[in-house]
This record gives sequence, structure tokens and C-alpha cells, in this order.
Amino acid sequence: MRAELDVLHGTAPRRAFQGLDSVQVGIYLSLVALCVLVTALLMSTVVMHRTFIHRHLKQELVDLSDLLLCVTLVLVGLILAGTIGLVFDIVLAGKAGVVAAAGIALVLLVLWLPVPHVLRRRALAGRRSHPIKPWPHPRSRALSAGRRRRAGAGGARP
Repeated sequence: MRAELDVLHGTAPRRAFQGLDSVQVGIYLSLVALCVLVTALLMSTVVMHRTFIHRHLKQELVDLSDLLLCVTLVLVGLILAGTIGLVFDIVLAGKAGVVAAAGIALVLLVLWLPVPHVLRRRALAGRRSHPIKPWPHPRSRALSAGRRRRAGAGGARP
């Protein structure tokens, strides 16, 4: 457990990196830096929300949060591809790291770009052919039942 915490905090003993070449160490350190940057970006949306709330800046908040989310998705994609590439490179050597990183990058691109657009288009087409009725509030039935009881009792309140 101690070794895992050391790696997460970037304080792993140097002997853990003795088997890595300089490129692998550079990739590892870059991935750690990207993880820190992603955390900071995600937390900044929370700070912005707390700063913008009740100041009639909803559209600005939405626009800035959308931009930060897009940047964060790109960075998370780099972290995922870089991590799998580094692990495959260390374990299998050769081109396995590059193939694994390229493969996961392709999967992420498909999942994050065309798939949501296709699903949104299908959902919108379905909504046009079958308009969605507003979902009744769970208390609305209880409220109307209470009103009916009172109306049946001459409208008198208990």
C-alpha cells in the first residue's frame, strides 16, 4: 500500500524507475502533471459556480464550464492513452505501447464525438414523432386526491 501511495504522490523511490528509459520517465511525469491539471480544471468549475451563482451570470457560467469540460476531455483522453501506452510499453516493449495508445485514442474519439451526436439526433427525432408529456410531480397526485376529498366534504377543511 505504501508503494502505491508513493507512486500516486510522485514520491516513489528512484529505484522504481531504474528499469525505465528517459522517454518512459518523461511520459510518466507528463501523465502525473496532466492528472494534476485535470483536477485543477474540474475544481475550477466548482469555484466558478460558487462565484457566479445569484449574480445573473448563468450563460457565462455555462459557456465557460463547457469550454473547461472540452479541454478536460482532451486532457483525460491524453491521460488514458498515455497511461495505457506506457504500461503496454513497459510490460510488452516494442510497438505494443504505441498500438495500445492509438487504439484507446480511437475508441475515445468514437465514443466522445460521433456516438453522442448520433444518439442526440435519434432522441430528437423520437421526440418529434412522440412528443414527451411533462412528467407529473410525485406530490401532484396526493395534492389532487386531497383536494377531491375536501371538495367532497363540502370544501371544509379538517
